Amino acid sequence: MLAALQFYATGNIQIVCGDLQQISQSVVSKIVANVSKALALKIRRFIKFPNVPERANVKIQFHRVAGFPGVIGCIDCTHIPIKNPNRQNGQVFRNRKG
Repeated sequence: MLAALQFYATGNIQIVCGDLQQISQSVVSKIVANVSKALALKIRRFIKFPNVPERANVKIQFHRVAGFPGVIGCIDCTHIPIKNPNRQNGQVFRNRKG
């Protein structure tokens, strides 16, 4: 499990994750495949998109927390290029990847 989590979190190649855990790359590959399949079986339990009645409230909450209008969901680690929505505060919309 630790090898799979390390692979997901760092994006290192499997041989590096294996070296850190003292296991071979082929074992890391099997572990990552098995853990990924196990997680995929639980996708409907942990990932959901707001239904129509929930969307208005979600938009209000996102705007309240971050001042970001019209948002109804987020995906962590997804980088989407946008035009600067505000010249004075553009940096608050930019992540470390620009």
